[in-house]
Amino acid sequence: MLDSFLLTRLKKTNYPLYVLWRAILHVASSLVLLFVSHLVALEYGYNAPAYVFAALLIFITYLEFYLHPKLYHQKLSKGIIDWLSWILPFILYFLFLGIL
Repeated sequence: MLDSFLLTRLKKTNYPLYVLWRAILHVASSLVLLFVSHLVALEYGYNAPAYVFAALLIFITYLEFYLHPKLYHQKLSKGIIDWLSWILPFILYFLFLGIL
């Protein structure tokens, strides 16, 4: 609740900092998801991160480019930043492994 209050206040006072903070949180969340999918891959099979990435790509694309603009009137630039902050860590992970 306090975090929601602070983000709302930050959004009103300094919008670029608000977008940057949200992007940092998206990247951190993406890294946690990547870490968990990597642990699942170690236990159950090598392709788990690829399946998580495919599901994430579909879901985040729908969310950022269809649902958020329609429901919350989100700007396209913010949708692109959010989309990249979720997808880029997975792309870098696959490039590091030599999959892409």
